[in-house]
Amino acid sequence: MVLRRDDETLEEAVAALFESARLNEASAPRKHHLVPASYLRRWTIDDRIRVTETDSHHSYTTSPEKAARETDFYSVAADELDSDRIPALLFETILSRIEGAGTTCIDLLLEGGPRALDEKSVLSFAMFLAFQTTRGRAVRARIMQTMDQGMLLTWENITDEGIARKLQKQRGEEPTEADVAGVRSFLDEWRAGKWRMTMQRAALVGEAAMMADKMLWYFLARPWRIYESTLPLIICDEPVVPIQRPLGNPHEEPGVATAGTILFPLDPYHLLAMFHPDLGLDDLALYPELLPTETDEINLFIAAHSDRWMFELPNRTRTTTLFVPPLPDSRTSVQLVARRSDAATGAVEELRRMHIPTRWSKGWRKPPPPVERWWRYAQVRGLHDLPYRWEGMEYAQYNLLE
Repeated sequence: MVLRRDDETLEEAVAALFESARLNEASAPRKHHLVPASYLRRWTIDDRIRVTETDSHHSYTTSPEKAARETDFYSVAADELDSDRIPALLFETILSRIEGAGTTCIDLLLEGGPRALDEKSVLSFAMFLAFQTTRGRAVRARIMQTMDQGMLLTWENITDEGIARKLQKQRGEEPTEADVAGVRSFLDEWRAGKWRMTMQRAALVGEAAMMADKMLWYFLARPWRIYESTLPLIICDEPVVPIQRPLGNPHEEPGVATAGTILFPLDPYHLLAMFHPDLGLDDLALYPELLPTETDEINLFIAAHSDRWMFELPNRTRTTTLFVPPLPDSRTSVQLVARRSDAATGAVEELRRMHIPTRWSKGWRKPPPPVERWWRYAQVRGLHDLPYRWEGMEYAQYNLLE
């Protein structure tokens, strides 16, 4: 999706976007924000924000412009790409426009709630949430590992005869035993972790953008509710936080189509909760004020969703005392579900399931989902346990609870 003015055609908007990206190359900094500085600024006092590394608990204060940055993280410069056609800072330019629209929408939400957003604004904010979900380090690590695991699974059970056939097809001549042995040795080393398949940064950036474009509709189909808190909320470098429903597997991260709720702090004292469309919510669940204990539960889950950093008001130190398990060794997990073989040919077919492990998968006892009153009608299985199809919904329900 491309943000454009009402008096601007799509072609004109795209052309302007590319031209802006080309102009940015001359002066844009190489340090790219994983979380918008405009968003982090809501947690500042006198232009300072507290940053705490989740695993080491090293903590310090800095300006929001210097927090959560990676060098050239969104650059799509590559030898294979024509920089005149695809500017290196195209994605960074797209993000800056999405962030600008997101900042305006957050202000509207804080001022008037979900009903303050018109159709264009809510689309812009859903896009902001979707890109914030896919733009960070966590999704990038998952993409790379998923590709590596997928390619390894493709080759894992290949026989020496299969290797020989593939080499002959590639080279047009019969391979030697040494050729086959060399490939076999490489596969063994790959399986042992010595090698891994990876993607160029430009391809990773493009994949994240495509994921976000498909994801934003799931935010629109969720009922939205804003809660107020007297105890300050923290945020992290992955601030769009999906919460697993009570009967879900606590060791697996839910997707945007299955999460019981998705949390996004708007500022230190306001939380946007986006509920599964089929989750039953009563007046108690919708009561708009969070108890301090409920906020503390939410802060723990925000900390557990971080990849590297947590952030809070500079005069607070809650992030230094929030302890969660370390990141899982594998950012994606592929499990064998079933296997069968053809008696005639000997060919083996396998059914495998992939999921995303959470920090709680390291063996720690996971606490129950935060804010118990949200889950009063989720203690038995129902439609709230299943993905929902936004395509079948007649309208976006983002303001249903207001």
